[in-house]
Amino acid sequence: MVVSSTRQPEIVGIEVFRQLRYDAEAGKWHGRAYSIKRKREVRIDIEVPAADQLKLTAHVLIFTRRVQFKRIPDEDVAGRQVADR
Repeated sequence: MVVSSTRQPEIVGIEVFRQLRYDAEAGKWHGRAYSIKRKREVRIDIEVPAADQLKLTAHVLIFTRRVQFKRIPDEDVAGRQVADR
């Protein structure tokens, strides 16, 4: 759920991830995600290959879109928050 947004306050309260369930055999999470930009739900798979990584695959009809995220260390986040003020 979006809990805060200074640029788009109208999206606060929108549930982004839904119906997530873990598939132990595949080692993935499956579910649905709401695309705020496109204003529709898509089927997703989420993999967590390492503690600081997340791979999300979105399925739209016959197309897939893969996005990888890498965790920013807490001390770097704290440093950015101070620098932004």
